[in-house]
Amino acid sequence: MRRILITLGMVLGLQATLSLAQDMRVYTTVSRQGTDGVWEPYSHSLTLFHSGKVYDFMEEVGEVVIYEPMNDRFIFLDGNYRVAELRIEELSQYLKASESESQKYLADLKTDVTNSSDKAKAALEFQLHPQFDEKFDAREQRLRMVSDQISYDLKTGACPNPDRALDYLAYADWAARLNHILHPKAMLPEPRLAVNAALRQRKRIPLSVVRKLQAEGETDLKSEHQFSWEFTAIDRQQMTLWESRISSKDAVWVSFRDYQKKLVTSK
Repeated sequence: MRRILITLGMVLGLQATLSLAQDMRVYTTVSRQGTDGVWEPYSHSLTLFHSGKVYDFMEEVGEVVIYEPMNDRFIFLDGNYRVAELRIEELSQYLKASESESQKYLADLKTDVTNSSDKAKAALEFQLHPQFDEKFDAREQRLRMVSDQISYDLKTGACPNPDRALDYLAYADWAARLNHILHPKAMLPEPRLAVNAALRQRKRIPLSVVRKLQAEGETDLKSEHQFSWEFTAIDRQQMTLWESRISSKDAVWVSFRDYQKKLVTSK
């Protein structure tokens, strides 16, 4: 199925200011389930919340994305000192423009009577407007969100300070949206936004998330999140290094589109 970008909708109104008081560290491992049922890790990331910023470091590619809500922007830095900026206003414009294309494609699917078109239409409609059967087991602290297209099974936990959970989920929303912009083949963000909303309602954090897609040939994914409230010495050194590289004379600033194009073609 052709992947199409969609609008964030009221992007500027959805922005959240992250708390400044407490640091938070999240180490994430993403795994694929093999044909033998064994989960095989394939990516790792480190997310650091500090002084109103979020540093999201992808180990395998050596890239860091810095979210600066107070400056209304994302900063991207790769291992070759290439730096790009994406303003929240620009992000809104990109997605508003893509909304009309998404609706047009869905309209085209509705005129096609083939079985394959029916499946693609159902999948796209769900991704645009997800509806889940939501169940929360308070004893097991497990959230299940089930549909005939996508299902999520989450083991949840509580933060020492509930505001940290809201900080994490605010960034998780942005990460889901941004991931789809950076990687056009990624699933539309709306289903994961619905999951985050369910967590936000309960002020819970996801300790593990298993996502199952009902479409034939799709791979199940599991993400495991290790939360802690203190940084290591290396964490602080990394943040200092990233900031210094961005302001370095060796930094090569490129447009967001050029950065994205290089990122996609390098896969």
